[in-house]
Amino acid sequence: MTDEQILASLRAEQVTDALIAVRNLLGIWRFVAPNEADLQRQVFDVLGKDGRIVADREVRGGHGAFDILVRYTFDACAPVTIVLELKVRGGAAAVERQAQRYAKVDGIDAVAVVTTSQRLASALLRPGDVGQAPNSTLGGKPFRVLTLRSF
Repeated sequence: MTDEQILASLRAEQVTDALIAVRNLLGIWRFVAPNEADLQRQVFDVLGKDGRIVADREVRGGHGAFDILVRYTFDACAPVTIVLELKVRGGAAAVERQAQRYAKVDGIDAVAVVTTSQRLASALLRPGDVGQAPNSTLGGKPFRVLTLRSF
């Protein structure tokens, strides 16, 4: 294995670990969000509780504004950059197209749709669709669907 392959493998592990850490952090909270703006504020506040996470809201990217841009820091390594696209409702096809555009942006390591909608999450997780398996990709980058607990 070459040095580049080893570094790529280590980076892939870091991206996976960062996605898991974000999922685990958000998973211990319940969210009350009648709209996307409230959900965005609440998720942003929760992300701020982890000292390894630097998050920004409504960041202009190459293909629109990212709801939340997360930079997850590992010791002495470049941070993992994850776009969180938050949805309380919406059609799976439109959400997937939006996530696909974000995955094409240079410097983005992964994309996750974060939703309180069981219907949307189920639609995005249908067999054969993106987001189903831990190794799902979109535009060549890791993609996850994170379903939040809500009231």
